Amino acid sequence: MSRPPLMPAPRRCLVMATLSLLVAARPCPAEPPPTAAPLRMMVLAPQWEQAAEQLAVQDRGPWAQSGLGPSTAEAFRLGSHAVTAVRRSAISTQRLALGPLERLTHQWTLSYGFHGAMDWEGRCDWRSKTLLTHRIGLLPDAVTTLHCVCSQGQRKAAFSISDEWRPAGGDLLIDGRTLQLHLQDVAGHEVNLASTAPAFLVRGEEDQLLAAVDTFRPGRVWRHRGLPADATEPMACLASALLLSYPN
Repeated sequence: MSRPPLMPAPRRCLVMATLSLLVAARPCPAEPPPTAAPLRMMVLAPQWEQAAEQLAVQDRGPWAQSGLGPSTAEAFRLGSHAVTAVRRSAISTQRLALGPLERLTHQWTLSYGFHGAMDWEGRCDWRSKTLLTHRIGLLPDAVTTLHCVCSQGQRKAAFSISDEWRPAGGDLLIDGRTLQLHLQDVAGHEVNLASTAPAFLVRGEEDQLLAAVDTFRPGRVWRHRGLPADATEPMACLASALLLSYPN
């Protein structure tokens, strides 16, 4: 089934390019915001799920610490792979105000070890930028991005995903191959990177589903059995990054 074309994220009102225009703008009529997606397990096509390889998630703990050294509390196993030495930064907040316009930026990073046939190093950077113009009657406008990299010697796998567009999506690269990573929609609800436990899909050419990651605890990961052998381990490393990014 093909995905719907990307559509711009909902916007309550156009934010003017200059402060003078922003001050002169009229408030937009209030609209009820879409409801957040309910916490639930990921739903996949039964035929695909049964044919795919499922990697068992074991001993996955909650967000245990931030701003400290490597944590053993967040270590877990993903199939035959081990995730260790999870290190989280503290959450930093930056505030920039200019008249009625205010921008908040929240950011955190994490790093971890991933061990299978090879030893990989993983790192993620998460940031959310919120443009607040409520002082003149407009509603907040937020964009979240998540960028993760798994490295092993000269090899690299990475993804960068943003919810500036709906559904949220971005590129996932493994050794030069470009795939697509996006959030799974939940009909009738708002799903974005600020959601508590989003589900992720990885697609290749002709929209073929190659992997899926359910961050809802305890977590589930699937890999298509047709995935090239040299891509299976870096794909699992990136799946671990998603599980660590949404631990609760």
